Amino acid sequence: MKLVEQVQYKAALIVSGCWQGTPPTLRSFIPKAPLSKTQRYDNSFFPFCINHWNTLDNDIKHSSSIKNFKTNINNLIRPKPSSLCSGRNKYGMKLLTQIRVEFSDLRDRRFDHKFNCVSPLCSCGVEDETSAHFLLCCPRYITQRNTYLGRISQIIKSDITILPKDHLTSLLLYGSKAYNIISNDLILNETIMFIFKTKRFKKFEAFS
Repeated sequence: MKLVEQVQYKAALIVSGCWQGTPPTLRSFIPKAPLSKTQRYDNSFFPFCINHWNTLDNDIKHSSSIKNFKTNINNLIRPKPSSLCSGRNKYGMKLLTQIRVEFSDLRDRRFDHKFNCVSPLCSCGVEDETSAHFLLCCPRYITQRNTYLGRISQIIKSDITILPKDHLTSLLLYGSKAYNIISNDLILNETIMFIFKTKRFKKFEAFS
């Protein structure tokens, strides 16, 4: 059972682009299985699958072949394609995901997770290197940031620099329901471009 769970966990890391050591974040996306002896057992392979098998429609359970079963399951659970992910740089999406789940090379996160970091203070010396600091405040990236935020303001046709820091950070990392798919797609692309242009993650400090 332990070996099976290790395979599941490694698969989740590969798909999300996260690093080793992020089980709490990844497991938050796993639907909760019925209570049994322990929570660990509930989320393991066999009880999880048995429980969800029992919730399937009879049409899916009685599929005429394995191929049809897979097709029916995929139609049920696979999210609809979204332009927010299609065609985007995969490495850029991995870096964005790492920042989103707060397990990136930024010093605040590595210090919090005790991952090869003696202090959360950014190398600029101004404050801790959080996601908000990296995106909005670090003086090392003033030139890139001015272009970045200016382009975002053009996309949404409003000056985003007046927004509260938390709100603006969320907008830059996730987009917003207030805007359409095209605008959100452009926002996230600009965030990825900013990440690349800063070269902050070109070489990970954690492995230096």
